[in-house]
Amino acid sequence: MLKKGHQQWLRRDGQANGVAARSRTIARQKMGCVFMKSLPVHQMSLSEGLRRTPEFEKKGLAQFSVNVGVKCGHGCTYCSSGSLLRCHPAFKAAGESPFRHGYCIVDPDIPDKVARDAARRRSRGMVQLCTTVDAWCPGAQQYDLGRRCLEAILREPGWTVRILTKNAAVVRDFDLLEQHRDRVLLALSLTAPMGNEELARVIEPHVSPISERMAAMRQAHKLGLRVYGMLCPLLPGVAAGAEEIEELVAFVKDCGESAAPVVDSQPFEAAVARYLDQNNRGVALKDIKAGPTIEGQTATLTASLHHATMGGPAVTWTFRFEQDADGTWKAVSHK
Repeated sequence: MLKKGHQQWLRRDGQANGVAARSRTIARQKMGCVFMKSLPVHQMSLSEGLRRTPEFEKKGLAQFSVNVGVKCGHGCTYCSSGSLLRCHPAFKAAGESPFRHGYCIVDPDIPDKVARDAARRRSRGMVQLCTTVDAWCPGAQQYDLGRRCLEAILREPGWTVRILTKNAAVVRDFDLLEQHRDRVLLALSLTAPMGNEELARVIEPHVSPISERMAAMRQAHKLGLRVYGMLCPLLPGVAAGAEEIEELVAFVKDCGESAAPVVDSQPFEAAVARYLDQNNRGVALKDIKAGPTIEGQTATLTASLHHATMGGPAVTWTFRFEQDADGTWKAVSHK
């Protein structure tokens, strides 16, 4: 959050400077990525990199979120971020209205803050990248914020990531996703079927076209990346008919959509070890057979166990977990 005296370094950048920046811009344009040379980009500073996200946690989607600023510049007419973030001091400091489009407000240093928070948090889990401000939006692309934030999270064990973007610029980072395919879920939000692409351009003027988002999802699927579907919003006249929705659902299924989030098992394995030690069971975890499956603040995991020192035949137990206020998972029972 901005404080008095900090406004001198909130500045307006018309575009990235230098030959290297122009070369990156050309490369991104060749890949079909949205990059607006004339888009005003305001710099600001966020106090946190990783934040708890109670609403997403209630839905079983993610426990944490990362956002790269307070305004992404995609210019979606239906966007609610302006209403949600309208009181943030960065808008006043930048001299901008939260409800106006055609500019960005991002924190170029957010990857460093994400790295700091990801390393020091004891409780870890799924991170939504992002919930309000797209990490691959035009302004974020100037500072490579999407990739740098993703690297910062994945550098630490125990974290998994759910990416949601409307920008095909994410294809530049598929090499990183391939290295961590078991820890990352990817979606490019779809708001219209191909037949209504031009209508979508009216309400999403600076977002990658529907065709490019679909192409990126197909490419991700071919690479064996985990892909899920986000069909939102489905607006009247754009994508509200039964046939239009069925077409979008069929496309996502063809791309191997996955409703189940990627869950890192390490916190649960540690909880099982503590549970067995505290209850003097004399057995140790051998391997996981199913799960973890999270439902709100509870979870289950089925595992095979054998004698802690002698090995021998394995037994199968299903553990039940509860999440403490600090986010730590604790095994509370088994059967």
